[in-house]
Amino acid sequence: MKKLLLSAIIALCITSCSKDDLSTNLTGMKVTQYQNGSVISSSHYDYSDGKITEIRWYSSGNFLAGVTKYGYFSNGLLLSLTNYNNSQSRIDNFTFVYDNDNRLIHQKYQRKYISEQYTITYTYNNDNTITADRAGADPSTKTFYLNNEGLIYKEVSEVGDYEIIFDGKNPVSANDDITLKTFEYDETHNRALLNDRNGKDHYMPNNVLRANSLNKERNSTADKYLIRESIESELNFATTYEYSFNDAGLPTSKKEFENGILKKETEYKYQ
Repeated sequence: MKKLLLSAIIALCITSCSKDDLSTNLTGMKVTQYQNGSVISSSHYDYSDGKITEIRWYSSGNFLAGVTKYGYFSNGLLLSLTNYNNSQSRIDNFTFVYDNDNRLIHQKYQRKYISEQYTITYTYNNDNTITADRAGADPSTKTFYLNNEGLIYKEVSEVGDYEIIFDGKNPVSANDDITLKTFEYDETHNRALLNDRNGKDHYMPNNVLRANSLNKERNSTADKYLIRESIESELNFATTYEYSFNDAGLPTSKKEFENGILKKETEYKYQ
């Protein structure tokens, strides 16, 4: 269930839906992952008015693993995310509060056990930083730094720093003082057409703030498809991605390679 929860958080934190007709007319999508020719998982997306309303997660053998449901405010901002197990019993729930500028100012995480619950309060400072104070389970304080384009490019906490260099909305490098990663992108297809994104965020940092992690959401603002991720070290490790697209510009498949060896394939089908 921890893997399901992480996937749901990542799904909710990816940037706003495209306003293109291809996105708003989409009613469903199925994403299937294969390894060595066998299905290892799949996810089924339902949409309403261009926003994801539900994702059903399946394991290998097409067994239902869980369900994630999304609620929205009238302006399209994400209100809530609730995860259920395969018998439709609630696992946990996130709720979100915004200010008049559509900036996330508070989130609450609820679970069966009080010891696992927490809240995060966000303070917007005059020096172009955002302070995130987490109370409850695993209390902590983080500071996020905004660049001139309004993107979070740096995170500072007691466990270390994480910093990104952007080219427009796309990260080209990320550094945590131990590992340097670099990124390359496809220059011919519009990432925004793939509507696996939730809500209509009018404030781009909301994506990182919901996850409370720049590392997890470093590609949340990207408007291009990532095709290469390299770790700068003696090992020269690289993950590459090869896409196939349909006539509408939507991906139909993706192959993932690690140092040239095929590790995973993903198939996309649309309704």
